[in-house]
Amino acid sequence: MWLYRRRARTPAVKANSTRNSGVGLLALVLAHSLMSCGTRDVPPQALPAGTVLAVDDVGLTAEEIDAAADIWAQLDPAASATHLRQLALTNTLFPLCGGRLAAPEARLAARQVIDAAHAALLAGEAPRDIETSEVEGTWQALTPIVWRWALEAQPGQVSPVLEQPGTWAFARLHSVTPAVSARDVRMKLTVYHRAWLDPTRGLTTIDERLSRATLRSADAAWLDLVPLVWQKKLNVP
Repeated sequence: MWLYRRRARTPAVKANSTRNSGVGLLALVLAHSLMSCGTRDVPPQALPAGTVLAVDDVGLTAEEIDAAADIWAQLDPAASATHLRQLALTNTLFPLCGGRLAAPEARLAARQVIDAAHAALLAGEAPRDIETSEVEGTWQALTPIVWRWALEAQPGQVSPVLEQPGTWAFARLHSVTPAVSARDVRMKLTVYHRAWLDPTRGLTTIDERLSRATLRSADAAWLDLVPLVWQKKLNVP
């Protein structure tokens, strides 16, 4: 019996997707594209080339959706590509969009603080003006985005800055205890984070902002991926 340490099987994602693998895809797409400092401006009647869904002025590409789907594929390798994309949208990307839309200026200010803290840690200095948490456990002890990075990181490695709903974060991995299933891998990390939404009501703030947003799609096939309850929540015309 083999022990999971590096990567579980990811179901094939077909149709309108860009296939990459592992933490390289997650870091490249989520950290640098979805998690970039700005948002894509989406004209009222059109989506930019490559954008398949947009929540107000925050656009999502097929590559971003499939990178987020890879997180959930590690937890449920038998799930269909359609179901993984649905989980990516409802559990990861729509909340991220809501966090961005709720307080865009505060988000940018928090990004500057977390970038400075990240650079300080990499330079061997103590990060300043951020919160620090010592975390030990399986995936349930971490947010999915940080957990997915740590799943393939080496002890001592520091993550890029990662965006979570209402919070910027990065982590240093200390140790990993392998397991048969990815969901049972135990990790010990230090997580550094800087919120731009009030942590005591962050998810409520995100939910309220999403209820005022409008979801648009490049074609009906992408909209069909979105569960009807979320189409209603996001005021699909």
